[in-house]
Amino acid sequence: MNKEYNYLNIIWTDEIEDWDTNVISKVSIKSRFPLHRLEDYVISQNTKYDISNPENEYKILGINSIDGIFDAYTEKGYKINQKYKKMQNGWVAYNPYRINIGAIGVKKDIHKNEYISPAYVVFSCNDNLYPEYLCILMRTPMINKVIRQNTTGVVRQNLTFNNLKKLEIPIPDNVSTQLQLVGRYNSYLQEATQKEFEAQQKEQEIRNYIIESLGINAENANNPNNNSFKEIMFDALTVWSVDENTKNEQYFSTKYPLYELSSKIKIRKGFSLPKNKLKGDTYPVYGGNGIIGYHSEYLFSGEGIVIGRVGEYCGNVHLVSGDYWVTDNAFIVYSKDDSVSLEYLYIALKALNLNRYKKIAGQPSISQNNILSLSVPIPEEKKVQDEIAGHISVLEEKYEMLKQTANNLRESAMVEFENEIFE
Repeated sequence: MNKEYNYLNIIWTDEIEDWDTNVISKVSIKSRFPLHRLEDYVISQNTKYDISNPENEYKILGINSIDGIFDAYTEKGYKINQKYKKMQNGWVAYNPYRINIGAIGVKKDIHKNEYISPAYVVFSCNDNLYPEYLCILMRTPMINKVIRQNTTGVVRQNLTFNNLKKLEIPIPDNVSTQLQLVGRYNSYLQEATQKEFEAQQKEQEIRNYIIESLGINAENANNPNNNSFKEIMFDALTVWSVDENTKNEQYFSTKYPLYELSSKIKIRKGFSLPKNKLKGDTYPVYGGNGIIGYHSEYLFSGEGIVIGRVGEYCGNVHLVSGDYWVTDNAFIVYSKDDSVSLEYLYIALKALNLNRYKKIAGQPSISQNNILSLSVPIPEEKKVQDEIAGHISVLEEKYEMLKQTANNLRESAMVEFENEIFE
């Protein structure tokens, strides 16, 4: 048949191995390297081992989309009620239900643990395929499309090992070429890791400056999650609540007077805006952990402080300005008067480490009353407030720049890797 069709793809029935429209409508891959079927390169490693000896401890590996393979935890044998797979260096494992978000990795010398959940797919590669090259390739957007079209399951998508073997992907015939591609990719990641380390150092510098400039008690500041035993007499209790009994366990200052936040700020909850209702890209939308997206409308204007209200990271603090939306998963905070600047309040609120005051009853949250009952040190002179806020602002700008540089390097690693492979 010589006629060409722009929108109709003809596939002969004897070529169909899987009667699934996702599989039949294959993604077209164009690469400078030849396409090879993975079944010619991978070997299943499906042996399971009994690790239930109650006297022994077993070191377990995990998989996620950020680190790939990582040393997860150590478990006593009596707590393990199923057989586990055992990995060797150079073997690959992936989560068949989460490989579409990059949950795949290689066991390396740095990993000290060796057993992994039987729910994961484990395989080795022959000498013609470098395992790390395959793992990076499987995380690229192009191959991710292929993966999505080869997963099975109605409710939960699953890339079985049999479907993995059917994938046709670009593989340089020369393993040294694969090694070079991986080397260039990892050079970006190494630089990104260095920038992330520098960002952590800058974050600690910010915290140290806050402690010093606000005169915060160093012992409390360095142990914000101190859970040491505290004796409380029953006749001293007014409310049987952990929050009520611990709310006075906060920082105190050796330099400036303390003011209860209820005398300095007013708080209101935001308004519901589900992610699926977001439209447009004009105004930032703040949720329980910072910006969650953008919207065509806004509810608040001017300077304010957003505090996460709900979620694991509730209590996080963001200084905002302009026009924006705050969802009901966050609070918006304003000053009651001009005796204290918002910029300084932002720093004082961060110093409180509000996340330690969260309640965990279902979904973690922090209450408005809990925040208002806390006290912070405030210099009487606005000039001093501005000096502290200004210095922190400079440090935070450097911190954000380091984080952004690290993110850019990670993105560049993948972009260059893709450009080297796909046309």
